[in-house]
Parts: sequence; C-alpha cells; structure tokens
Amino acid sequence: MWRSPTAAPLVRLLVVSVAFYLAPSLGLAQSGANTGLQGRVSDPTGAVVPGTTVTLVKADTGERRVVTTNESGDWEARFLTPGTYQVIFERAGFKKLVRDGIVVSTAEIATLNVALEVGDVAQSIEVVAGAELVSSSSATVVRTLDRKELEALPTSSRNFTQLLMIETGVEADISELLDNSNASISPSVNGARTTNNSFVYNGVDTTSLLCCNSRTASSGGTLSRNIAPAPETLEEVKLQTSLYDAATGRNGGGNFVLVSKSGTNELRGTLYHYLQNDRLIANEFFLNRAGVERPILRRNEGGGTIGGPIIRNRTFFFGSYQATRAKTSFVDNASTILRLPAALTDDRSDAGINRFATAIWRPTSGPVNLSLINPVSRALWQARFPDGSYLIPSGANGRDCRKSGQQLFESCQVVIVIPATFTQDQFGVNIDHNFTATSRFSGRYFFTNQPSIDPLASSRAVSRYESNRDTRQRTFFADSHSNLRGHDG
Repeated sequence: MWRSPTAAPLVRLLVVSVAFYLAPSLGLAQSGANTGLQGRVSDPTGAVVPGTTVTLVKADTGERRVVTTNESGDWEARFLTPGTYQVIFERAGFKKLVRDGIVVSTAEIATLNVALEVGDVAQSIEVVAGAELVSSSSATVVRTLDRKELEALPTSSRNFTQLLMIETGVEADISELLDNSNASISPSVNGARTTNNSFVYNGVDTTSLLCCNSRTASSGGTLSRNIAPAPETLEEVKLQTSLYDAATGRNGGGNFVLVSKSGTNELRGTLYHYLQNDRLIANEFFLNRAGVERPILRRNEGGGTIGGPIIRNRTFFFGSYQATRAKTSFVDNASTILRLPAALTDDRSDAGINRFATAIWRPTSGPVNLSLINPVSRALWQARFPDGSYLIPSGANGRDCRKSGQQLFESCQVVIVIPATFTQDQFGVNIDHNFTATSRFSGRYFFTNQPSIDPLASSRAVSRYESNRDTRQRTFFADSHSNLRGHDG
C-alpha cells in the first residue's frame, strides 16, 4: 500500500492535538467537581463577612486558587487536586487569618468555617493545626487511606485491597500468604456481592477492566482480577460504602477511588525491596506427612519512585517501577496426589521401561509383547521437566511404596509438587502542568504485565491472570500430557 511521506508527521500532529484536547477533561476527572473546599466567613459577633478574599495554596506545588465570599459570606473552591493546602482569609478591617495543614481529599467537599478578628489587615493570625474537617454537604459514608497508612500498615502481599476490610460494613476472605498472583481481594460491602463494586483509578473507571473473559463472563465489578498499583505510588485510596451521589454510584456495593502521587517542588525518590522465603516458615502438614520436603516458597518485590519539578511551581513529574518475582508450591495448583504403579522406577531407559511393563503384566493375561508398547507412551514415560525430574514420577520413591511385602503390580501414593510462578512488571509516569490558576493539564500512564503459571491446573481449569498490556489478557495453559506451554491471547 502506498503511503505519503508526509502522512506520519500529520498522524503524530493529530494524535498530539487530540491528547491536548482531551487532557483538561482527564485532569478534571481525577480531581473532580466533588473534590474541594467550602465554608463561611463571619465576624466575632457571628455576622457574615461578604467580599472576603480566600486564597488556597497547595503546600508542595505552589498551586494557587483565589475565590471571594458572596453576600452570604459563603465561598467554594472545586476541582482541587488532593493534598495539603494553606488557606488565607483577607478582608479590610479584619486581621489576616492563615490556616495551614488543610487536607483536601478525593471526591469530597470539606467544610472550613472561620471567624475573622477585627483589626489591621497587616496583622495576621496563623493556625498551624486545627480540627478535622467534615464534609457537611454530603451524606456519603467515606473512609480514606492516605499515603502513610498505605505504606505503613502490614499486608501479606503489599496490596491495598487487603486494607479495605478495616472499614465498618466491609467483609472479605483473607488472601493466602503466597497466592500465585498479586493477591487482590474483592470485598463485600454492606452485604452486597463481591462483584458489585466500582473501581476508579486516576479518574478512569476500571471496574470491569480485567474481570471478564470468554469462560467466566461477568458484568460485575470485582477487584480480585484487577490492577494493584504499588503502595509507594498511591496518594490515597477512598472507600465509599453508602449514600454516594450519582457521579460515583455505578454499582450497589462499594466505590473505590485511587489517586496516584504527583511530583512536587522538591526532588524526592525511594528505593525498596521486600522478600518472603520458605526458610522462614514450617513445612505444610500433609506434605510433611507424605515425606515431601519443604517446598519452594519465595517472593521478591523491589522497585523505586522518583518525582520532582520540571519547572518550579508549574510543571512536575512522577515516575515509578516495581518488579515482582514469585515462586510458590503452597497453592492448590502446584501440588497433586497420584497413585502410581510401585514398579515404576527412575530407570527410564528402553530396557527399564520393558522391565516395568513386564513387572506389571499379569501372567493370567498371557505372555507380554513388548513390541506393542506405543512410542508415544514410551516418550511420555521418559519426558523430563527442565530441572531434570520426570513428568511422570516414580512410584517406588513414595513412602507408601517402601512397605515390606509391597507387590510390584500394586499401586502407591505419590505427592507431586511443581512450584507455581508469578511475574509482575509495572511502571507509571505522571505529568502535571499549571497553565493558569484555573487551567491545568494532567497526564497519567500506567502499565502492568502480570502473568501467572499454575503448572498442575487441569486443562479446563485454565490458570489465567491479568496482563494489562493495551487491555489484552495473557493466558497460560498447563498441559498435563506434555511440558508447560504458553499461549498469548
């Protein structure tokens, strides 16, 4: 097909133009019309003070917003970015009042009422710490997890979903210590189904992003098959359990809103590494009883973040990366129990297989014809895994096969353990630019690729786990009759 040499630059220009056209709406989706502050200004007698200038300054980026109280002394500032603000009140005939440490949270209009003191405007009163703000304009039941809680509270796999159960009315099963995944759980909120939740990440509805596939069709909102950003990348997680407005109430369960961190005027970064190892735990009871040594159980998570200014008080960036490498035998699809012929040994040569066939052949069935052994069956008996172990284990290695008087044609119980693996790579880049006090651009990009392999899953019980690469899924199959195979679908 012929293509004009000028087509590529025109396409790039069109893409960039569309991106900047959509950027304001994306930024508004993240902060939202329901994110901001409001309040009333009065004098010492309780009378309202109209015409008061209210200046809001974001502490870490210098972002400013100026509003004025109306005839009723009320003021309101919406579409603020979450974070800590300094709020300044100024009016002729009154002392300037400065309130520091005012926290703005996602999807919440908090109320800040103040009383000005009579005096010279050159005089100022600064309040460093105050009472916790209350959202008086909404009846929504809200629980917010800030960055300190997300990073400090312990979880088995550093997944924010495991912290959601601390809220009243939220219930979920505790995830396995080393689940072969990112261990996300989908809670039940106020008795609703676990698939009746809503999930919003940086203003984008990702409720059903990865919950559905051809085998398990579902239109609900489950968090158990969804993205799980690293705690070091999250500014806050907000859980709304009831009485939320139509802007966020897609489903009848819980509404979960995630906001990632942004860059600030200071260059900051973090490096971290977390590990779990089988040397720190005891063997599983039934494996120990079957004579199987303590299986492999390892999980390593490491990464880093960096953020700072590109142009001070105007343009900021934040980037992150996390890698997870996990291998575990403590999941159902990593072990199985078989009954195999006691005569099967580790000698898988042609002569050894002939001896095995002769040993299990019952004399009453007539003479054995070794030439009739199917070549495919012979190849399966000799097939090995990459670590050298046989695909079909030896029955003579099982504890039950060492009993005295065991006949060669009898069977014995064998426990097979093949570690399941989970690999994750996720990274994100955030860009924020303030054009004016009321015009802002915010760009968010998040990528995660996190396949898992369950080696002993049945051919129908496919081990599929989310791989969010351009909204595609990667599905891995475990074939019980051959070596592991991967399928990209």
